[in-house]
Amino acid sequence: MFTLSRRTMLAGALLTALPLVHAENWPGKPVRLIVGFPAGSSPDLTARALAEPLGRALGQAVVELRNTAGFDHCVQHVKDLGFQGKMCIHPDQIERVNQTFRPTAAELERARQVVAAFAQAEREGLAAIQVDGQMVDYPIVHAAQRVLDREAVIVQSQQR
Repeated sequence: MFTLSRRTMLAGALLTALPLVHAENWPGKPVRLIVGFPAGSSPDLTARALAEPLGRALGQAVVELRNTAGFDHCVQHVKDLGFQGKMCIHPDQIERVNQTFRPTAAELERARQVVAAFAQAEREGLAAIQVDGQMVDYPIVHAAQRVLDREAVIVQSQQR
């Protein structure tokens, strides 16, 4: 369990107050913000306006290189918030981030099971199936594939 700082809550309130932003929240899954851009606006400027306060609220790069406990806590915090990575400014930080964001053996097994079952279902002309009592359709398969892709990227980075 973690508590949100006042700045984080303010950034979240600002984002969700915008008419073109909404949050998707599925049980047991991270919250995703969906951002739309008004017609005629500059997506680049709008994205910067949205990201800047949120980046400050969540913290960006950790510059205290010897504070590994603090860095690990920060990395776990952003993962718990649903982010998929953390900015690193030093090579020693990369492995620590990879360890935190690396899928567990159970997550990898489940992802492989879902992707394989759905591939078979697609060959049979189906677009939704059940795997162990859970409905699986394209968004679930895409999420499972992202788990496998994240693992592949981490493994590849370790081989360099």
